Amino acid sequence: MRQLTQRIWARTGRRGTFLLITGTADILVGTYLLATGLPPAPYDLAIRQAIWGGIWIAVGVLLFTGAFTRRDRWQFATAVFLKMAWALEFARLAIDDGGWLWLVTAAWIMVAAAVLLVSSWPEPDRT
Repeated sequence: MRQLTQRIWARTGRRGTFLLITGTADILVGTYLLATGLPPAPYDLAIRQAIWGGIWIAVGVLLFTGAFTRRDRWQFATAVFLKMAWALEFARLAIDDGGWLWLVTAAWIMVAAAVLLVSSWPEPDRT
């Protein structure tokens, strides 16, 4: 297992490994949205939950494509865009319902900011 991890790290670097982790998380979120009706099914989403699930899975697969390349600008941009769109969806719901949804909005904005921060980091030379 250690050798596999080292081989993946050598091929992907820090940015690619982050894309692999983020892509896996996106696929898991999308699968959850497709497989269950909770949450945010009790809320009036602007886009149907099944469509959101498909979008999350598609973005996760797209992030995998950038993990093994040096040009990963579009993958990071798409990841930030999706997280901000999800945050804005919860902000819209928070305006309608209020309550704890503002906390969810803030959490997704922080996730998007973390992805944006990592996207600005240069990949160090591995010589």
